[in-house]
Amino acid sequence: MEKRRFNQSFLQPIVYGNGRDSVKYQEKGRSIAVPAELTFGQYDRALYRHGVLKWDDTGEELTPSEREKVFYEICRYFDRKKIRWRFAD
Repeated sequence: MEKRRFNQSFLQPIVYGNGRDSVKYQEKGRSIAVPAELTFGQYDRALYRHGVLKWDDTGEELTPSEREKVFYEICRYFDRKKIRWRFAD
């Protein structure tokens, strides 16, 4: 499964659940785990925009445009999956 996702990430960005409190974003063979806490009540997930985000493979911090793209794709993923979410800012 991981190898397939890795290969597919070169064609388009991929977002998927990563345990209880994060989602994984993969693009061009690189990945990052973004905090998205499982919640109860009105929302299913609380997405955290603030804080340092670094690529898992290199440890490099994401640029502002990369951050924007990551959050855009995660929000699209939540909306497609009908996951009720909010920014926890």
